[in-house]
Amino acid sequence: MRFEQEVLIWPRNDLERELPGAYLEGTLRIIVGDTRFFEDIGILLIEFAEVAHRWLLECRREPCSLYYVSMDFEEEPILAFCYDVATETFALQSVWAEAELEPLPRDTVITAVASYVDALRDQLAATPDIDFEALLAKAETMERSCFSPPTDAFTR
Repeated sequence: MRFEQEVLIWPRNDLERELPGAYLEGTLRIIVGDTRFFEDIGILLIEFAEVAHRWLLECRREPCSLYYVSMDFEEEPILAFCYDVATETFALQSVWAEAELEPLPRDTVITAVASYVDALRDQLAATPDIDFEALLAKAETMERSCFSPPTDAFTR
């Protein structure tokens, strides 16, 4: 499993640079083996990285599901990784899924998500207007509800 991202829209003015999570957009792809599971060109890449970072911190304590929705889209989930305690696997879901996949091992998903956050960190390191580390630090204070699904999310 791997994530690929490409920034397409950078914050353009002072207001947008103050809130880069709401303005830095790009393509996000999730590839599993030779299968493209997900691709969208309008993802708020920092917003997703903030949620993913917070989720990773929680998973270090105890694996849990991720349910990502965005301020830019009404449809949901944009991405969901549904954790099965019995098999220690994640089932990947998306309202825009391009393929159905077998559940993936816990470590495979966690490693791929961490690699996504690291790759975006590396890409933004050359951008002095965006303090990605500060954004991730702020994300650490987000409530768990920011990445947990509604109680009926996986039964819809």
